[in-house]
Amino acid sequence: MSGKKTDLVETPDVDDKTALLLWVRAGGRCSFPGCNDYLLRDSLTTRDIKHGHIAHIVARSKNFTRGDHDLPLAERSKIDNLILVCQKHHKLIDDDTEGEFTVELLRAYKQQHEEHIFELTNCSPDKRSKVIRVIARISGENVSASYSQICDALLDQGRFPRERETVDIDLSQHPDGDTEAFMQYGTELIASKVRPVYERLVVQGNVEHVSVFAIGSIPLLVYLGTQLSNKVPTDLYQRHRDRQDWTWKPEPGNAQYDMKLLREGTDASQVALVLSLSGRLTLEQLPQNDDAFIYEITLKGQKPNPEYLRTKSDLESFRSIYQQFLAHVRDQHPSAETIHLFPAIPAPVAVVCGRELLHKIPPSLQVYDRSRQSGGFRHVLEVH
Repeated sequence: MSGKKTDLVETPDVDDKTALLLWVRAGGRCSFPGCNDYLLRDSLTTRDIKHGHIAHIVARSKNFTRGDHDLPLAERSKIDNLILVCQKHHKLIDDDTEGEFTVELLRAYKQQHEEHIFELTNCSPDKRSKVIRVIARISGENVSASYSQICDALLDQGRFPRERETVDIDLSQHPDGDTEAFMQYGTELIASKVRPVYERLVVQGNVEHVSVFAIGSIPLLVYLGTQLSNKVPTDLYQRHRDRQDWTWKPEPGNAQYDMKLLREGTDASQVALVLSLSGRLTLEQLPQNDDAFIYEITLKGQKPNPEYLRTKSDLESFRSIYQQFLAHVRDQHPSAETIHLFPAIPAPVAVVCGRELLHKIPPSLQVYDRSRQSGGFRHVLEVH
C-alpha cells in the first residue's frame, strides 16, 4: 500500500528477501479468490512482465484503510501481514470504504491461496496424470468437467494434470443421441482420441497415470472402458449433482452390492446381467428371452438411486463384485460368448464394465439402452 514519507519512517519498507519469499509462497499468482492471475506475464500479449502488487493486510499507516489495528508498525511489513495481488484487486481492497475486506478476511484469503500453492507444488512429477474428458449433450446443454473442477478433483487425490490440454472426446456435436449412426460416430471418435494417448505417449514411457472425467451415453462409456489400457493406472471420476463438482467425497464408502440370479434359464450359453444401481430395473423391461440366465447386481441396504456413488471406494467395491460376476460366468457358463448387459448405472461404473473385460477373450458385452418411447431396452452396441 502506498503512504506518506512520514509513515515510511515508522513502518519499514518490505525488504527484498521478504518480497521474494512472498512471491514464492503465492506462486506468482494473485491471492484474491477466483482471480489467480499469473503476475509475471501479460495475459493478452503473453509477454513477460512483473505486474504483481504486495499489499499490506493491516495498513502500514494507522490513517489508512484497516490501519487502526493493534499490530505494531514495525511488524506490518513482515510476511505474515503481506498478501500478493494483482493491480485491480490491490485497488479494490485499498478503496474499500464499506469495511468489506477486513483484516480477518484478507488473512483467510492469504492462507487459503498459499496453502493451495503449497499443495500443488508438493506434487512430485510421478503424480502427473493424463486427463481424458468426455463432453456430452444432456437436456439440450453441453456438459463436461471444467478445468478447475478437474484440478480440484485431481489435487484431492494427490495428483495434478500432466498438461493444461485435456484429451477431449466431444460427443455433443452429433444431433442424435440414441441412433445407430450416433453409436458408430461415438465409437470411432473415442477410438481416434484414446488410442493415440497410448500409441504416442505410453510407448515412450512418459505417461504414468490416466484420469477420466466422463459423462453421457452409457453404452459409449462402456466402449470407452475397453479402450483404456490396463497397463497404465487409471482413476475414474463421478460428477456429483449435489455440489456440482467431480471430487470424490471424503466420507467412508458405504455402498455395498448384491449379486444374485434373477431367473434361471434353459441355455447355459445365454447370459444376461441387469445392473440396478442408478434405478430399479424389472424383468418386464427386458426383451423376451426365456432361455437366458439373468443375473442382477444391485445395491444392498439401500434403494437404487442416481446419487449413491459418492466415494472412490464405492466404485472399487463395484469393480470387485463385477470381476466376481465375470469369473462366475467363465466358470458356470463356459460356452457363453457374450453377456447381454442392461444398465441403470452411473458413468464411472459404465467405464469399469468395459475396462474389466479381457481383450479379445470371451465373453464380450452386448449393451442395451433404454428406449425413450417404450421405456424398455433395445440392443445398441457390442463391445469386446
